[in-house]
Amino acid sequence: MESLLLSIKVIFPIVTYMAIGYFFKTIKVASLTTFKEMNKLTFRCFLPLLVFYNIYESDIRTDFSPMVLFFAIAAILIEIGLSILLVKKGHLAKDDSEEPVMIQGMYRSNFVLFGMEITRTICGADRMGMSSILVAVIIPLYNACTVVLFESYGGKKKGIAHIVKSIFKNPLIIASLLGLLVKFTGITLQSDIAGVVSKLGNMATPIALISLGGTFFFSRVAAYKKQLTIGVFMRLIGFPLFFVIIAVLLGIRGANLIALMVLFASPVAVSSYSMAAEMGGNDELAGMLLVISSLCSIITMFLWVYCMSALGLIS
Repeated sequence: MESLLLSIKVIFPIVTYMAIGYFFKTIKVASLTTFKEMNKLTFRCFLPLLVFYNIYESDIRTDFSPMVLFFAIAAILIEIGLSILLVKKGHLAKDDSEEPVMIQGMYRSNFVLFGMEITRTICGADRMGMSSILVAVIIPLYNACTVVLFESYGGKKKGIAHIVKSIFKNPLIIASLLGLLVKFTGITLQSDIAGVVSKLGNMATPIALISLGGTFFFSRVAAYKKQLTIGVFMRLIGFPLFFVIIAVLLGIRGANLIALMVLFASPVAVSSYSMAAEMGGNDELAGMLLVISSLCSIITMFLWVYCMSALGLIS
């Protein structure tokens, strides 16, 4: 029951914000154009500030485990490769706008939102060192790989120079690099400035989810039945099962295993919808992957936590 309550506690705000956006659309408080403009503002302002502040606040000197870090990086790169193969060989995408969205939906998890909260709840605030390190490393990795993905697989193929330029022009990449720069140079922001950055960054998730709810149409779910079934299964069950088993065989336990489990088993990242909308992907499919995976994760996250606890892997 405690594990179920934990899952609901994490998922409930996500579902609520999306429901608010859907309700606003229904009663015509805002138009579809307004919701899309809100999403653009989130991608170009609020999300970068959230990314920067998460990296700035991360504790990279506590509980550092090189093996866990290298395993996480290698696993994500393998996930990307397997996702590309699955989408290509399985003919899951109907067109170029769907292809990068499907691939992103399989490998890009909502670790920023889930990772810190679940690790803190299960293991305590004093055992979050590795989760903080993963946030500082995984966010830039996700963002860089996603930019390359959309530039390479969405529509007309681009040259290497264009892809590199796109990477360094992406707001989330810029925020990641600035965050790492400030972190490793030891620069400390004044409390007033840090407070403003934190508050603006915290607006990212609510506004992104409200704008998603405002652009979501349940009537369109059937049109993406195959993509949603396979994408959500791989995101919540397929990939996490494979990589968590490998992590256990490598002897990873406790808070480090929890961090990896959340990294692999979290629903699709909130920022994936904003990224797809900004970079020419099928934002409708991206939104559906986010909504459906978030709803299903109430059950799957409970099962992950319960099974790992029952097996004595996270005590």
